[in-house]
Amino acid sequence: MKRVSLKIKIATAILLFYLLAAVMGPNVANKEAIDNWNNKMYWSDNPKLVPPEWINLLGKNLPPTENMEPSRIEGNVYTYEYNFHYSEAPQDIIVYSEFPQEITINLTLPNGREYTLYRGISRSKIRLGMMFVTMKMIAQERGLNYTDSDLIFGGGLDPIFIGKDGPEEGTYVLEITAERKPEVRVLGKSYGILGTDSIGRDIWQGFIWGLRETMVMVVAVGLTAVVVGATLGVLSALSGIVGVITDGLTKLSTILPLVPVMVMMVPITGKVTYGGHLEVPFWSFVLVMGLLLFGKIARNVRALVETELSKEYVESAVSLGGSRWWILKHHISRAVLPYSVYQFSIVMPKVVALVSLLGFFEAVPGFNWGTLLGSMITENQLFSMAWWIVLPIGVALAFFAMAFVLINLHMEEEFSVR
Repeated sequence: MKRVSLKIKIATAILLFYLLAAVMGPNVANKEAIDNWNNKMYWSDNPKLVPPEWINLLGKNLPPTENMEPSRIEGNVYTYEYNFHYSEAPQDIIVYSEFPQEITINLTLPNGREYTLYRGISRSKIRLGMMFVTMKMIAQERGLNYTDSDLIFGGGLDPIFIGKDGPEEGTYVLEITAERKPEVRVLGKSYGILGTDSIGRDIWQGFIWGLRETMVMVVAVGLTAVVVGATLGVLSALSGIVGVITDGLTKLSTILPLVPVMVMMVPITGKVTYGGHLEVPFWSFVLVMGLLLFGKIARNVRALVETELSKEYVESAVSLGGSRWWILKHHISRAVLPYSVYQFSIVMPKVVALVSLLGFFEAVPGFNWGTLLGSMITENQLFSMAWWIVLPIGVALAFFAMAFVLINLHMEEEFSVR
């Protein structure tokens, strides 16, 4: 029994992992979150542009985002305890309450100082980090020097959690007096598995949901390019008008600049949706990119077919009365089919790279990893140093491409032995 090479084992393991992730993705991700991906109001209660929570395992000490439950309830007084032991203050604390009702929010610091943060008729959402006047008064009382800009641009809760000597660790007690139970959410400086972007969107939701469409799109483009390329490559090796026409088409495909043509096709095949986002039809994208990529594959297949047609067994078949089509079907196809698989393994890494590149121009269909990469440009996040948006997608695409590179190397070894 022939031993399976290590390259094929690794490639198979990678592809099976991606297949499993693509199948399980819709069950893991929140469909509602994807449907509201461009709805900024939907993400307003998430922290903005924060890294994933596991960043704390690498030496950071950032407060995570969490929903709090009351530690005790006494009549209309709901007590929440927040154990603060981090290097930075949370981005915000949101109190949700039914409207209208009388509500009072008191805060007790670890040193025993008490402050009334809010008293009056409730709003549906009370953001403690945006009470700039109250926070500035607290800062002055504690002898802290905070300007309006310090509080407005991301430091709204610093007067509470950051003292003269740095973060003040301990248990912060939030007492809320209300007729009906309020909900409390702490917006930390870290969030979930893959963090958030500048709007507050959960990158993990987009990553896991976009995986399946990305894989389907990349494989569909690769198959289209190989099937069209192999078919026209065989036909271009024939004599007559069919060979001339198909040979001309393959040459045209090889000289067309792929990225400019794909970007040009966006306004022709796509449309602008509500909110100014481009929507590109899936199959038109696959067909156009496949037709732009098949040229080199067709030229390689043509060379293979011409080599096979010049061999003695073909001449013998012709002398026995075999037609050219019969020879192509029963002899040449046996060489073309495995060679087409080899060409598929070559073109797939290129397709992965092109999809990533076109994502920056929003010239990719559906919701996929290209969508996430495109948001880096359209929402001015490119220079925000938000590595957690780009790095996971880049690594995932690299591993997917690597699987086909390993298959390609294995097949090259097989061909060289033959």
